[in-house]
Amino acid sequence: MNEQQNSEACDDKGELAGPNGKGKGKGKPRSIEIRRIVENGKRRWEMQDEANSPGTKLNFDKDKDEIYKSDWHALTFWISDPKDDLRFHCRPTTALWVARGTKDVEPECPKKPSLDPDDEFIVGSVKKDGKELVVYNSNMVECQLAFALNFVNKKDVDNPWAKIVDCFDPIITNRNSGISRL
Repeated sequence: MNEQQNSEACDDKGELAGPNGKGKGKGKPRSIEIRRIVENGKRRWEMQDEANSPGTKLNFDKDKDEIYKSDWHALTFWISDPKDDLRFHCRPTTALWVARGTKDVEPECPKKPSLDPDDEFIVGSVKKDGKELVVYNSNMVECQLAFALNFVNKKDVDNPWAKIVDCFDPIITNRNSGISRL
């Protein structure tokens, strides 16, 4: 997995230039709300975007999104926290750890730093004072990805050695599709 310093690189048309700052295709933006919910003194996490119901699993399908095989999903995870006391870790590769399963087997959620060896799921950057995390999902391989979103205390947002104080471990299903370019 590559840690990108400039996740907003644009080509001359104003389109996202890609997870590696160059290449073919375009990014399909997806904004994903990460909600911290506290009920009866206990906390839980859920996420939601325009294509998925609230929960702990997201699905990506290039055919359904009507994007080409060479395109990718440009994800922005953002924290919705009623206490407003948590942020993504300032180091992108600490803010997100990922493990890849197969089409049929869901992997265990990562418990230590780990990267996707084939750059299927690339961490971009942490933005807006730690409230947003940009990630690129190439969705080229049909598989399930488990990942851990790691949070630090708001006061430690700029500390690269800050202790992780909370974690959310959802699942993504990549459906490896896309329309062909003719």
